[in-house]
Amino acid sequence: MLLSWLVVLPLAAQSAPTTLLPAAPRFDAARAYEHVKRFVDFGPHPPGTAASRRVQEYLAKQLEAAGLRVELQRFTAATPLGEMEMTNIVGILAGEEPAALVLACHYDTKLFSTFTFVGANDGGSGVGVLLELARVLAAKPQRLTLLFVFFDGEEALRDFSSVDGLYGSRHFIEVGEEEGWLAAIKAAVILDLVGDRDLNLLREGFSSPALLGLFLESARRLRLEGFFSSRESSIQDDHLPFRRAGIPAVDLIDFSYGAATEPGPFWHTAEDTLDKLSLKSLKVVGELVLETLPAIELFVRQEAGRE
Repeated sequence: MLLSWLVVLPLAAQSAPTTLLPAAPRFDAARAYEHVKRFVDFGPHPPGTAASRRVQEYLAKQLEAAGLRVELQRFTAATPLGEMEMTNIVGILAGEEPAALVLACHYDTKLFSTFTFVGANDGGSGVGVLLELARVLAAKPQRLTLLFVFFDGEEALRDFSSVDGLYGSRHFIEVGEEEGWLAAIKAAVILDLVGDRDLNLLREGFSSPALLGLFLESARRLRLEGFFSSRESSIQDDHLPFRRAGIPAVDLIDFSYGAATEPGPFWHTAEDTLDKLSLKSLKVVGELVLETLPAIELFVRQEAGRE
């Protein structure tokens, strides 16, 4: 059960002897891009497909190579197409404290029968950035326990609704409540559509204002504020189950994929391909997350002090 890793491993980390560690590696956008390329090479992989299982194996292998403990959350989802097997991939990086931060994306591609959808940006970019963040963050001790979660079934099988879509994140929250470990999760950061060449991250309206504010402040410090939109827009994404459970969550997403309009012209089309992505955008998002993590840690501590 995930609970054991949220409680036991962090305590063990506290008793480990102090050693001098080499400097942590820097976020490498080329590595992130290579993960996206592998994601695309697997081809379309909606839930329950053989290609989806190959993606799951790849994700687990990469997380284990980075030194993370990996758990597979297998579940059966009731969908408009009938019962469907889905799997969340959870990489666990034990910190000094049991309080946990979720860093997440979705890895499924939307099901289409009329064209080939590989989801280079819508799925792939978040996967690439998150796997590279796992490599970088695993190289040095962490105060908070970090959960790198790759959700299955974010995409609707027919039409997005309260019961069609967000299957993996909804299951994650439900199981956490049932098994009692959800209380350890203090915040969540969701990455989606973050590789667009013309990166324009939303000031997403359903996100926790406090967490979104921390990312905007990081963007100002790094002089990356130009990569955020000047206006607010609200998107239904994997942060919503966390918000409904009372957990602060933020969605880093560029929904104007390929244009100034929302949704952009490449969204959910055969044009969502590797040539639409930019290493610079992957790097901007990776560095924003790394820059903001200390502020999120402080935010978690302050919120805990109010409880």
